[in-house]
Amino acid sequence: MGSVGILVVVASFLAAFFAIFTINLILVDLFQREREETLRRLNEELLVQQRQKAREQTLTTSGKDPMSEVIAAAGRESQVRKGILERINELTMQSGLRITTPKLLLICGATGVLVSLIAFGLSSNLLMAGGIGGTFAAVPLLYVTYARRKRLEMLRSQLPDAFELMSRILRAGQSVTQAMQAVSEEFRPPVNVEFGYCYEQQNLGLAPEVALNDLAQRTGLMEVKIFVLAVLVHRQAGGNLTELLDNIAHVVRQRFKMRREIKSLTGEGRMQAIVLLALPIVVWFGLFFVTRDYALALLDHKSLLIATIASMLVGTLWIRSIVNFDF
Repeated sequence: MGSVGILVVVASFLAAFFAIFTINLILVDLFQREREETLRRLNEELLVQQRQKAREQTLTTSGKDPMSEVIAAAGRESQVRKGILERINELTMQSGLRITTPKLLLICGATGVLVSLIAFGLSSNLLMAGGIGGTFAAVPLLYVTYARRKRLEMLRSQLPDAFELMSRILRAGQSVTQAMQAVSEEFRPPVNVEFGYCYEQQNLGLAPEVALNDLAQRTGLMEVKIFVLAVLVHRQAGGNLTELLDNIAHVVRQRFKMRREIKSLTGEGRMQAIVLLALPIVVWFGLFFVTRDYALALLDHKSLLIATIASMLVGTLWIRSIVNFDF
C-alpha cells in the first residue's frame, strides 16, 4: 500500500506539471494572437514597400531582386503559424541528433506504452498507469530539447571566431564560399557542420541567397540571421564585407558575453526555485523513512496534495518567466 501511495503522488505531481505546462502554452498562444496579427499587417506593409523599391531601383530586364525575394519569403513564413509537427521537426533538426520526427514520435509512444504496462503490473490501477505512461512518454522529447539547447549554445560560442576567420580569408582575396569551406575544415562541430552544409549546397549549384537563407532557418539563431542579412546586403549593394564581418564578430561576442552575465546573475533565482521545489519532496521522504505512518497520512488528503502541487507548478512557471528571456 505504501509503494502504491508513493506512485500515486509521483504520478499526480508529474501529470499536474505537464497539464499546467500545456495550459500555459495554450494561454501564451491565445495572448499572442493579437500581437501576431499586428506584426502580420506590418510585414505586409513592409513587403509592399520593398517591392516598390525593387521595381524602382532594378536595373535588370527580369525585374527580380534576390534580396526582395528573400525578404518576401521571410515575411510569408512569419505569417504562417507553425504547427506541432513542424515545431517538432525543427526541434529534431536543430538538436544535431540522428533522429527524424517519425522516429522520435515512435520512441515517445513506445516509452509511454512500456512504462504504462510496468506501472499497471505494479499497481493494477489502469488510470494511474496511463497517467504515469503519458508522463514518461515526454521524456525523449525533453532529451531532444536539452540536446538542441546545448548544441545551439555551443554554436553561438563558436560564431565569433568563425566570422573572424572568414574575414581573414576574404582579405586574402578568397570568396565567401571559400571562407565557408575554411570554417568547415578548421572548426569543430556544430559550426563546421552548418557552414559545411551551406558550402556544399552552393557547390552543387544552389543559389547563394537560397543556401544562406536556409542556413539562417536551419539554425534559428539571431546571430546567424544577422550574418546572413549582412552577406545578402553586401551582394546586393556592395561594400567592405571584411570590416562588416569583424563588426558582426564583435557584436556576436558581446551578445554571448551578455548572455553569460545574465545567466550568472539569474543563477540565484534558479537555485532558489530548485531548493523550493525539492524541499517539500525531500522532507516528505525524510518523514517517510523516520515516521512512515505520519508521512502516509498526508496521502489521505488528496485536495491538499493537488493544491500544493498546483501552487508549486505555478511558482515554477513564474520563476522561469523571470530568469529566462531572450534578446
